[in-house]
Amino acid sequence: RMRTALLVRLCFPPASALASAPLRAVGLPVPPLLRALVTVLLFAALRAHLRSDRGKRQAALALSTWRAARAKFERKWRANWRSYCTIPLVAACTGWVTNRIAVWMIFYPI
Repeated sequence: RMRTALLVRLCFPPASALASAPLRAVGLPVPPLLRALVTVLLFAALRAHLRSDRGKRQAALALSTWRAARAKFERKWRANWRSYCTIPLVAACTGWVTNRIAVWMIFYPI
């Protein structure tokens, strides 16, 4: 259900916008019924795809790929966590020094 909800959020707004693009191109308003119809048809096609064997294989592959990527990220984080934590500190110090110099230069020009 979570994957279906994610796919619905990612796929349907662009698809309904694509379906209504010819109407917008000639300056006609987009009827909400058209948007709803496109959404319902795409949702039905998506559900049929996820229920098929191919859809199940693709969903399983996507999930295993996601898990592998997450495991890789966790390994990298554990190895370099000090470097990742110092980035915001160095950026904050650099920004503070830059702002301090800029304000000093505004009020005490050379």
